[in-house]
Amino acid sequence: MSHITGVPEDQIVGVGRGYGRARAPFLRVGFALTRHENGGMAMRTIACLPGLVGAFRKPGGGAHHETADAFEFNYERLKSEDQCKPATREINMVKLGEVLLEEKNPPVKALYVYNCNPAAVTPDQRRVRAGLRRDDLFTVVHEQVHTETVDFAEIVLPAPTFLEYLDLCKSYGHYYLQMAKPVIAPLGEAKPNLEVFRLLARRMGFTEACFDDDERDRMRQALDTSSKFLAGIDLEKLESGEPQRINIAADADPFAAGFYTPSGKLEFYSEKMAKLGFDPLPSYTPCSASPENHALHEKYPLQLLAPPSVHFLNSTFGVVDEQRRRMGEPSIKIHPADASARNIANGDRVRVRNDQGECQFYADVTEDTRSGVVVTEGLWWAKHMPGGHNVNTLVSTRLTDLGGGSTFQCNLVEVSKEENSRE
Repeated sequence: MSHITGVPEDQIVGVGRGYGRARAPFLRVGFALTRHENGGMAMRTIACLPGLVGAFRKPGGGAHHETADAFEFNYERLKSEDQCKPATREINMVKLGEVLLEEKNPPVKALYVYNCNPAAVTPDQRRVRAGLRRDDLFTVVHEQVHTETVDFAEIVLPAPTFLEYLDLCKSYGHYYLQMAKPVIAPLGEAKPNLEVFRLLARRMGFTEACFDDDERDRMRQALDTSSKFLAGIDLEKLESGEPQRINIAADADPFAAGFYTPSGKLEFYSEKMAKLGFDPLPSYTPCSASPENHALHEKYPLQLLAPPSVHFLNSTFGVVDEQRRRMGEPSIKIHPADASARNIANGDRVRVRNDQGECQFYADVTEDTRSGVVVTEGLWWAKHMPGGHNVNTLVSTRLTDLGGGSTFQCNLVEVSKEENSRE
């Protein structure tokens, strides 16, 4: 493991022994780990660790990723999938660039964008933007702010902020459900998603009853469930404005009645994984873009990580002048040894490239990252980047092993100093 991670062997052994001896060891697992080709198996492996030491049965022990699945709404009713016949074609958003540019049957001729900013957040940005520029693509964007995707739109529909419409809010970090009531009327012609969909359905001639449902109707349907977690929680209680804790006691063993697996046990060996073609036991498979791919690593010897910033939690924040001012210049952290080997000084303008494309940053030479790893924080919009391309230009459309997710944190690059590097 040490030769894979670069972490000294004695530190790995120390952590392992400390974990095994702890009274109630707890693992908090974030989302970035899932954004690797082997992210699903990595999460499965971590989820098995508390089982080795019995931590799941100890108050305060175990592992936590998110709590969203505990809010077991009646999604079957909400989605009305029984009314979608024939089934609507589904396209993975990670593949948006190839979908817009490559021949499909039928071809994609219209794009409706809501709750997203694909011109900044999707992988393979060169092809995504080329696809959005197609003359025969009709693009509608439903947005609150002027994102980069808005620049490609034929029609822009104004969307309200969370202060302007009724909503039901669950969480991925706690166990409380709450109704969010509007505090002001929608500004201008802004309309929430549900109202826009209802209006479109009427204009297009759909007569199904679901298109008459308003927000409260949909909330009642969501709560019409046999879930033991949501038992006793109804719209009237939520209308009071008080958050309602779902039925999971703070000191309860969530797995007292068994785990949510076919066997009801914590499965170190998983028949379900075997049927899907995976190793039924926790295992490690290197990412195709990792130092263990020696040919690719020789060409692109630096591992690229692109976590959020405290100022740019998601791409929407790129519209705010003050947030960009606080961020300073679009920078990339590089270890002094790697910078020296490339004749890069702090503040130099650098070119970061791989087979996907290239973009430019300003070098932040620092020991805050380890040798062999470069880090750029926050997702800058391309229009605010030197060179006009953001970091997702470097991200491929490879998918994760489970779930078909994006591999944002699984990329190798090379960095070089730009001539006349200071603007």
